[in-house]
Amino acid sequence: MVYDAMAMMADGDFSGAESILRDALGLDPCSIEALWNIGVAVQEQGRNDEALDFFRRGVDIDPKSSHLLILYASALVLSNQDEEAARMLEAALEIDAEDSDAWSVYSTVLSSLGRDGEAAAAERRADELDRAHKADLRKRGFVV
Repeated sequence: MVYDAMAMMADGDFSGAESILRDALGLDPCSIEALWNIGVAVQEQGRNDEALDFFRRGVDIDPKSSHLLILYASALVLSNQDEEAARMLEAALEIDAEDSDAWSVYSTVLSSLGRDGEAAAAERRADELDRAHKADLRKRGFVV
């Protein structure tokens, strides 16, 4: 079910995906994949408060998921909850310090909080990680 919903989201059908994901959550209310995908689906429909709830539920179930922490933090930013977003991103970076997306969002949050020096350092780290990742892909023969 979740994979069908993901395909629908890839085609831009967020409402249809939401319906399928609600059914999936009815079968398994603790499905991390369903929670984060329904969060994305409702967020894409402009319902950020609902997205926050789904991401928060996912984080409550799996507090060690850096991916969920980043999604939750991004939704917090949209709700102008930058202090809480910073805490979620710090938790995500404790789990995976090599996640360039986390560093990039963290940079934005730090800048919003007026912590410009830290924001610049976080952005540099995100750029370093992106460059290293691209170099690794090239080394493996991928076109980047």
